[in-house]
Amino acid sequence: MLTKRLRIVPPRTREAIRLTFVMWLAVYIILGPVTWLTGQVTGLAEFLSILTAFATSFLFALLLSFLIRRVSGQPVWLALPALAAAVTVVAIMQMAADYGGQYLLHISFVQHRMPDASPQAQLMVGSIYWVLDACNLALLWVSSAARKIRMDEVELAHARAAKLEAQLNMLRMQINPHFMCNSLNVVSGLIIAGRTAEAERMTGKLAEFLRVSSEIEGLETALGDELALILSYLEVETARFEDRLEIEIGHNDEIARALVPNFILQPLVENALKYGVQYSRGLAKVRIIGRRDGDRLILTVENEAEEAIGDVPETNGGGIGLANIRARLALIFGSDACLESEPLRNGYRATINLPFRQGPARAAPLARVPVAVH
Repeated sequence: MLTKRLRIVPPRTREAIRLTFVMWLAVYIILGPVTWLTGQVTGLAEFLSILTAFATSFLFALLLSFLIRRVSGQPVWLALPALAAAVTVVAIMQMAADYGGQYLLHISFVQHRMPDASPQAQLMVGSIYWVLDACNLALLWVSSAARKIRMDEVELAHARAAKLEAQLNMLRMQINPHFMCNSLNVVSGLIIAGRTAEAERMTGKLAEFLRVSSEIEGLETALGDELALILSYLEVETARFEDRLEIEIGHNDEIARALVPNFILQPLVENALKYGVQYSRGLAKVRIIGRRDGDRLILTVENEAEEAIGDVPETNGGGIGLANIRARLALIFGSDACLESEPLRNGYRATINLPFRQGPARAAPLARVPVAVH
């Protein structure tokens, strides 16, 4: 125990001065009326003696705040005796200053009475100062401990935030390989089928989408920008499905600045296209709707086809994309956000429910997102 170092964070100089001043002021506010009621204050000289005692006590007590800075980080076996010795020295200095002030007032004012200067009286006065200085030191110690706790909490919060950001970035980075794998498979299929012009067009749009997505920074973005990014993604997919795909995007200006985790909709739209269009005949619709419900933001992605082809794979309700979204929502919002999904007659619906939080006003307008894209 004694080999350990004293790990404290001393209070700032201004805070130490304020704490010391308040403590000694409280002592003399109590001491003044007591000395007056007991008849020890009979004139100006005795009143001045209280003021001089307060001033010297406060000034010498400030030495304790400087000492606590010096012992911080020192071995306990050295720091504790040093603090005890410092309290004793400061108490002796305060007692000497008290008696010295009394002597000066005695020779300056005829009516001023010298206090008892016997060894017993000096020992009692010195002991009182020692106890008060010990309380002063304890007050500074408590302030130091409270400051260390605050700094530890801030450091822990920063560490948690960094960990959370790393986890979210890892989950976000998981989306791009997943999406790239699917897109490159489609490009490969177009090339094998001899549709090289379509493959080339889709590759160009894919490159543009990746360029735009790589410029996104931070963990959150405005809903309007998220929908603009989704529109860029859909331009890639229209090269794949052509006239069979109908897209509806609906939101109003009120929620355009609502903050959402970036890339939160892309996996849902990707699932809707993959399972709602690929496994269907005729026209297939994908709807992306954003609306506000009180203090909640509701984002819905659903797909519906004229005619389904066979059974849709089970991963429609729990694939990589949906698991990724659930993990990100849990990391950011805890239990205050959720992703729900349900089958439709010839399709599927996924709904994200999260707190409505509006971002700052934008200097430039948000990208315009059409209500419908065919």
